[in-house]
Amino acid sequence: MNISIFIRSYAKDKEWLRLCLQALQKRLQSQEILPLEIVVAIPKGDAGVFADFPFDEFGAEVTYVSQRHPNPYVDQQVTKILADTYCLGDFILHVDSDSIAREPLDLSYYFVEGRPKLLFRKWEDAGTAICWKLITTQVLRVVPFFETMPSIGIMYHRSTHALFRQYLEQVHGLSFGAWVGTVGNLSEFNAIGNFAHMFTPEAYHFIRAVGPGADCYPRPFRQFYSHDGVEKHQVELNQLLA
Repeated sequence: MNISIFIRSYAKDKEWLRLCLQALQKRLQSQEILPLEIVVAIPKGDAGVFADFPFDEFGAEVTYVSQRHPNPYVDQQVTKILADTYCLGDFILHVDSDSIAREPLDLSYYFVEGRPKLLFRKWEDAGTAICWKLITTQVLRVVPFFETMPSIGIMYHRSTHALFRQYLEQVHGLSFGAWVGTVGNLSEFNAIGNFAHMFTPEAYHFIRAVGPGADCYPRPFRQFYSHDGVEKHQVELNQLLA
């Protein structure tokens, strides 16, 4: 199976990105299934900051992307919705630049009988993440059943991205680019995950992440929060990368 790893980063996460790629390089060693490519998307406005970044040393490719939304937080999510336009793989594994692989990264973890696993939680089990329910309702124009981003390292079919964009155009009556201009806030993985659950359920293997009947699911990435800064977590990061 052809898998692309896709990372959207920016200038303030430059050091996190280096650590993320270093960990991927370490954890993918000696694995039977290797990614077809690791693609890092960087805003064109940050190209100068990354001029000296050693993408090649980490086996990664960089693509510089245009800004589509004035809010950088929303803009990076829009880039992820367009991941299929930057990647070649039949499947795309989304990884954030502040996510560090913490165990051997066996990409077969993400599949059951050829279908990507997709984690979900009922909203009552989602804690503070319930804040995304209304926002996702506004995006989908239907109330979402679940919270679908309880853990980073999310695998989608390549085709899901384009189908999701087509859906947005249909329900909002706008081109994708025009719709982006109307967005005030967004939770891309909740929107895509609920779209997949509602409209292409046969393409995924859904796993309840918490609550009665929850399945055990390997979570090979440690999710940090880049706004904390690297220094705050330096001891743990050194252990993860040792």
